[in-house]
Amino acid sequence: MNVSRKLFWAMAAFIVVMSLTFMLITNAVVHGLLGELTPSSDQEQISRLSHTLAEYYDRHGGSWNGVEKLAPGDLLEEVQDSGLILYDVHDRKLAIFGSVAEPMIRGLGVEDRIETNGRDVGSFRYYDPEISVISKVKLGISHGVGFLLIVCAVVSRRRRRA
Repeated sequence: MNVSRKLFWAMAAFIVVMSLTFMLITNAVVHGLLGELTPSSDQEQISRLSHTLAEYYDRHGGSWNGVEKLAPGDLLEEVQDSGLILYDVHDRKLAIFGSVAEPMIRGLGVEDRIETNGRDVGSFRYYDPEISVISKVKLGISHGVGFLLIVCAVVSRRRRRA
C-alpha cells in the first residue's frame, strides 16, 4: 500500500472518529438541555409517584410482593391515558399500571428512581400525554441533530474527493 493510500485511510478514519465524537457530544448536550423541558406539574406527579411507591416498599417490609395488586387509581390518580411500569433494583419488570401499552411507556415515558432510607429500591417509567409530547420533541431534535451531522460528514467527504 503506497503512502497516499495510507494517508487517505488515516484521514478517512480521523474524519469518521471526529464526526462520531462530535455527534455524541452534541447529542449529550441536546439531551441535557431538553431534559429541563419537563413541566413542573409533571415533575410533581413523578415525585408523588416515587414517594407513594417508596412508602409501599417500606410498608411491606422492604419488599415489592403484591405490588401488582395495587389499584391503578392509587398511583395514577386522575391523569387520563397514563401508564407506569415498575422495575426492581435489578431492572426486572414487576408490574404495569394504567391504560397505555407497554411499548409507549418504555419509548416515550420518563424514568425515575425510587429511594428509601438513602438507597435505591427500584425505578419506574411514567407516561402521560404531556410527557409524550415532550419526549417526541426530544427524540426528534436528537435524531435530527444526528442525521444532520451524518449528512454533513458525507457531504464534506464528497467535496474533498472532487
